[in-house]
Amino acid sequence: IMEGPWDAMAFWQCCSVLAYTNKEDASGGLETTFSQRKCILSKANVIGVPGCSVFRDVWGKMLKGKDVIFMYDNDHPKVNPQTGKVLKPAGFAGMERAVRLVAPYAKSIRILNWGPDGFSTDLPSGYDVRDALFSH
Repeated sequence: IMEGPWDAMAFWQCCSVLAYTNKEDASGGLETTFSQRKCILSKANVIGVPGCSVFRDVWGKMLKGKDVIFMYDNDHPKVNPQTGKVLKPAGFAGMERAVRLVAPYAKSIRILNWGPDGFSTDLPSGYDVRDALFSH
């Protein structure tokens, strides 16, 4: 599950180049295939949610029994201008909320963690999967 449809499309495009030509062999490695039914992405889905704070309660039920990976943006913390309180990074906070909503249903959950506190100052705020795939 990606934060944003553009990340989801970029991720799917990059993964499909590799995955549509490979399948697992008997030893757990990869071997070439030209069958989309047998490829390693044949049972995978990539979902792009509209934004980090947009994950509806009912969506968790659709992920029942699935292995779910959340990949939200590397947002830096911001300061609330009225209270002066440092707010959690928006992407990480939104991902935490989505994980709570999916946890009762998913088989497993993993997250992309950009750094020890959910973000990396070595990367710009807003850096995302699409940047990681295409900025090098």
